[in-house]
Amino acid sequence: MPDSSGLRQEGLNWYALDMEGKEKLVLSGNDNEGFDSFVVYECLGSVKNLPYWVFKVNFYEGGMFTLVNKNSGEKIDLVSPPIISPDQKWLISVSSDLIAEYDYNGFVLLEIKDQKIIKRAEVALKTKGIEDAKWINNNTLSIKENYIQNDEEATRYSILRIRTQ
Repeated sequence: MPDSSGLRQEGLNWYALDMEGKEKLVLSGNDNEGFDSFVVYECLGSVKNLPYWVFKVNFYEGGMFTLVNKNSGEKIDLVSPPIISPDQKWLISVSSDLIAEYDYNGFVLLEIKDQKIIKRAEVALKTKGIEDAKWINNNTLSIKENYIQNDEEATRYSILRIRTQ
């Protein structure tokens, strides 16, 4: 069972208490059959050591992920569950959907500073996607890339380095 403490689900909607102790709507789902309006949220738990819940967002076709700040209600959209660096200063979210093309191809890089998450880069890729990423150290990732070769999806591994200033 994911850690969804502080949340209450009613039907397709998710509620949380605000700073004043009043319940407020955090996310509102819609399971109508209309392609454009269908959205269902599933709580996956909390981000370790950060005040954020992680939600899987399911659309009629495709999906994404959303972080919701437990204190402010601020939402940050991601393309995958967050992958946090060993020093907990960076977060990356990666995705690959070259064949169906319902989901984003690329990555989102965010910095973690003072318990807040700040988007630093969003890179959309046209000819490849990133299926998975693993932190090697605090600034380097091993990434599993997908690309099309001879009309088939192929895989290769690369290194992605984060430059800090």
